[in-house]
Amino acid sequence: MPAPPCSATPSCTRHTTCSRSRPSSSPLAARRYRRRSCSKTQPFSGRPIASFVVPFPSIYGVTWTWDVATSSWDRTLFGKADVTGTGVRESPKNVIVMWVNYVNGIGTEASYANLQGSGKAAFFSDGKETVGTWSRGPSKGDVLVYTLANGKPALLTPGQTWVELLNTGAGLPITP
Repeated sequence: MPAPPCSATPSCTRHTTCSRSRPSSSPLAARRYRRRSCSKTQPFSGRPIASFVVPFPSIYGVTWTWDVATSSWDRTLFGKADVTGTGVRESPKNVIVMWVNYVNGIGTEASYANLQGSGKAAFFSDGKETVGTWSRGPSKGDVLVYTLANGKPALLTPGQTWVELLNTGAGLPITP
C-alpha cells in the first residue's frame, strides 16, 4: 500500500511541514530531512545550479557538480573526482556551506573553526541552492540549527550530507 500524501500524515499535519529529525554521528548537528514520501509534494525550493566551488585557500578549492543521473553532488578535488579508499565517488545528496570564523587564522597549527554563535549558510539539495543561517548555543551539548532566510527549518533530501566550513567573508562561486 503506498504511503499517504504528505498532508495526510500525522507528522506533517502536526508540524505543517514534512520533516523529521535524524540522529547524526556528530553531536554537533541536528539536520532535518524531508520525508521520502513528501519529496514530490514538498520539493526542495531554491534556484537551480549546475555547480559551485568552495574556495579553500591555496590549491584546496573543492568543486561540487550536480549529477542528474544520481541526484547527488559530485565532489572534485585537485581537478579529479574525489573517491573513497574503495574507489567509490564522493557524491552526497546534500551539501551545506557554513561561513565561520577561524580562531587564530586560517591554516595555522592552532587554528580552529568557531562553531558557537551564528552565521550565514548555503544549502544545496536536489540541484538547487538556497540560503539561510546556522546557529549554535554556547554549551558543548548545544546542536547546530539550520534555518532558511524565511525563518523555517532547512529541510534537506534524505541521504548523506557534507558540511563545508568556509571562512567568514569568503565568496562562493556558483555556476547556474
